[in-house]
Amino acid sequence: FSNIYEERYGTTGYGTNINSGLYAGAGMNFGRGEDPFIYRTIWELWAAQYHSRILCRFNEFAIGAVENRVNYITGEEGFSIEVQPRHPDDTGVSELAKRTQDFLDVFTEVNDCSSMQSESMRRLDEDGEYFVRLYYRKDGMTYLRFVEPEHVISNMGDVLTPKYSFGIETAENDVCDIKAYWINEKPYTATTPTRVDESEVVHGKLNSLGNAKRGYPSFIPVGPNLRRCEQLLQSLTQVARTRAKIALIRKLTNVDSATANRLVANITSTKTQRSNLDNMPVSVEGLQDGSILTTGNNVEYNYPDYQFGAADFVEVLQAELRAIATRFQMPEWMFSALADAKYNNAFIVEAPTMKAFGRIQKKLHRPWVSGRVGQKRSIYWRAIAWAVARGILPREVLT
Repeated sequence: FSNIYEERYGTTGYGTNINSGLYAGAGMNFGRGEDPFIYRTIWELWAAQYHSRILCRFNEFAIGAVENRVNYITGEEGFSIEVQPRHPDDTGVSELAKRTQDFLDVFTEVNDCSSMQSESMRRLDEDGEYFVRLYYRKDGMTYLRFVEPEHVISNMGDVLTPKYSFGIETAENDVCDIKAYWINEKPYTATTPTRVDESEVVHGKLNSLGNAKRGYPSFIPVGPNLRRCEQLLQSLTQVARTRAKIALIRKLTNVDSATANRLVANITSTKTQRSNLDNMPVSVEGLQDGSILTTGNNVEYNYPDYQFGAADFVEVLQAELRAIATRFQMPEWMFSALADAKYNNAFIVEAPTMKAFGRIQKKLHRPWVSGRVGQKRSIYWRAIAWAVARGILPREVLT
């Protein structure tokens, strides 16, 4: 495990006695809220998020994967919201539904929710999580702002105190019962976080267990593969560029040194002529495109063979992309945005890609739209509840 962790992050993070706790019977789960053997402290989580951000911002294959996941999970305009009566046969609340729909349309426009939903998906892949803070205004409108993951930090420092670990305050004996989030509101002037009640923050996470307080980036497992793809592509294009620079290979047979020297002088001469009407020699570099050469018996011209094994490079590159695609249950072509003949087969209902995208879409849909109860209440329902509290909407909207 130490070697794997060091390959990913450059340090083991756990020191040399990584297994001492296991032999002592304590196990790796020293605190509560972490993901054992993946990250144990906030610093290890930040290290993973840092490396993931670099990959997702600068690796062209990772960029393509993130963009495609956003395109297919949140779509072009985010989630469409339509207010309907809870009971289809209840026709007496149609006016109430219309008023609520009007409010949500304004709320969506004020906060540009479609863009925020797409960014939420992007953050889930890059950081493994996102935090949205809700600011309740006196006029009944709720304003949304993202909070950076590194600004959610324990008020007691990087400790494993179960109640306050990872900047998320929970009940003493229930890690899933969230009470508040500790947010550093002014990191440029202070390091002390502020306690923010859970009703004002919505936290989405990905790639972690249910009792883990934080999420985990999607691209860390395939980081080495993505870097190798980049190196392979660079090597392939470099070989092609090198071969392309060699336009002509002259082979001399049965030529004395004086003739050879004259030929070299002609090739390296910087003087060029538009035509050969004055019977002066024209260097190869000065020939126009599509020129026809006439040579004697002692000079043989060969052009480079451009079949330099490019297919081998491409096969290796495709194998790496196939390994990355396996991790995301995505077809290989989605990393290059080039649809092939299998396009129709990639998105049938039974395809693993559609199953995976549908599951992630529900993970994103609940905290944004559909969750209605307690700590699982979605952003939209919290905005509705605040509008009801301020008298903008009738109380019957909640029921």
